[in-house]
Formats: sequence, structure tokens, C-alpha cells
Amino acid sequence: MQGDGEGGQVMVGLRRRDAVIGALVGAYAIFDSLVLITVLAALIVWLDPLGVFLGGIFVITLLNLACCRWLDGRWDRWVAAGMGRRVEARLIGMRDRESMQRPIGWITGGSTALFAAAAAVINPVLVIGTSRMMSGEPVGDRRIAAASLSYAAVVSTLYLLVAIAIRQAFN
Repeated sequence: MQGDGEGGQVMVGLRRRDAVIGALVGAYAIFDSLVLITVLAALIVWLDPLGVFLGGIFVITLLNLACCRWLDGRWDRWVAAGMGRRVEARLIGMRDRESMQRPIGWITGGSTALFAAAAAVINPVLVIGTSRMMSGEPVGDRRIAAASLSYAAVVSTLYLLVAIAIRQAFN
């Protein structure tokens, strides 16, 4: 019986850890633009723009890889436990908007390039969640990597241009 109690405690610990990680992934999926805009624009304005641009691509890609792999591997458990309600609600709202119909088609269309394009426009975590919600199947590392890198490149480029414009305005 002692082993059963310890095993139960381990499962509760794993669920708590999944709940905490899931909350962080969900917060990142919902608030990533706000955080990335603030951090990247500030860094690019005060530091070497090329270094921040390249560092941004690297860091954002790694962050998205970690979040998307976690979500892809635990989607069923996370949603079944009710932990992904906010992200799921955002996905449903996003799916129903007319302006999102084309990117949603890219997510479900089959091509890795279009999947990455959808991630660049929307957000890789939300694209992975949308794919999992609509297909019920794991996305896989290839698509996760393409989505993560495309989003990082677009976001870093956008904020590089914004920061350059800010620098020019103050010079």
C-alpha cells in the first residue's frame, strides 16, 4: 500500500506541474505579442539592432519550440483536465472570425509551408492548439519547428523595423 500512496502523490505532483506549465504556455499564447513588443523593441532601440534581431530569432524559436512541443504532447490531457479553457476559448473565437478563415485553411491544408505561414501570422502555440483541436492528431516536430522559426523570423523582423523607425524619429 505504501507504493500506491507514493504513486498517487507522484501523479498529483505531475498534474500540478502540468497545470503550472500549461498556465505559462497559455499565458504566452495569449500575451506573447505584448511581451515581445515591449522586450524586443526596447532592446533594439538601446542595443545593437542586428544582435537583438538574431538573438530574438534564436530565443523566440526556442521558446516556441518548448511551448509547442509541450502542448502537442499533452493536449488531450490538458484539455480533458479543463486547464486549457482560456486558450481553447481563444482558439474557438479565432476560428469563427472571417478574417482567420484563410490561415485556418493553411493549418488544416496539409502543407508544412502553409502551416508555418499560419504560425507566422497567428502564433505557433495557437496554431498547434488549433490543429490539435480540429484534427485530434499530434502535429509533429517538423511542423512545430517550421512554425516556431517562421513566427520568430516575422516577429523579430517586424520589431526590428519598428525599433529602427523609433531610432530615426529620435535622431
